[in-house]
Amino acid sequence: MNLRPLGYEPNELPDCSTPRQRPLSIINTLLCQGLNPCTHLYYALAHFPCVDYCFSTVNFHNEITYKKERTVGVFKRLAILAGAAAFSNLALTAVNILQAGPRKPDGRTMGEILGKDPAQAFVEDVKRLSRSETMQLFYAAETPDFRSMQGEYQAEVLKGGVLGPASIYFTHHIFPTGNITLDTHWEGKAFLPAEKTSGYGYNLFSAGPTSGQRQVLRTRKFRTWIGPTTIGKNGKDSFHLVYSPFNTGLIHSMHDEVRQINEHLFICAGYMALGGGPINPAPFVLIGPPSAWVGLKE
Repeated sequence: MNLRPLGYEPNELPDCSTPRQRPLSIINTLLCQGLNPCTHLYYALAHFPCVDYCFSTVNFHNEITYKKERTVGVFKRLAILAGAAAFSNLALTAVNILQAGPRKPDGRTMGEILGKDPAQAFVEDVKRLSRSETMQLFYAAETPDFRSMQGEYQAEVLKGGVLGPASIYFTHHIFPTGNITLDTHWEGKAFLPAEKTSGYGYNLFSAGPTSGQRQVLRTRKFRTWIGPTTIGKNGKDSFHLVYSPFNTGLIHSMHDEVRQINEHLFICAGYMALGGGPINPAPFVLIGPPSAWVGLKE
């Protein structure tokens, strides 16, 4: 006898027409067979497909939450490291600025700073000076004659200040191309007074293996002119090298100033916006006599 409501057949009532064991009947069966229902909980739950789905859903959400927390933790650590690096850079820059001393002459002559006649001075005499004394030498030095600055000069970066090693590394290995190039070395600068009061020039680098023939690179063009210093506060003229007309990136803001100690020795200072600008100059020297102007391959 069919006790279902009229109009309903077994295939019209899915899940209701298919006999299924209920939780209580499962437990009773286990007890009758002398089995412990607790130890067969997984077997009992297996008769409820939604249970597996619920557990898998919970595990999925837990995994997503863990991954999110781990990602957030990584970003937090990176932010802390970046903040620490920025703070360290600011602190070192501040120390380097203080080590340069006041941005105006202290009244001493070049001879008093060098301890000898400037006409007899060599590169080693400048290298012995502290950072503040090097800058005082720059303030006391003379403005070179514009027309006389012609040809390719040798150069050396001067140590000095807590950021001296970083300045040397940048000059030799990043300045040439804008990327890190460990096989390059800055060798000098070249000048050509193309007009009466302005000209242009370039930098010289060597590249290649340390043992063997090294290639000479002529690049990093700049404009030249004579005008009041931007580094010192006394308004004295310097021979300026401006990189912005021909360079982009970090080098776009680079600016050098040249002054003369004697016929073949020049004290110079350069800066970039990233390093603090004119309040934090990096000193270097140019050494003559110059060789002939070669020019850029353009």
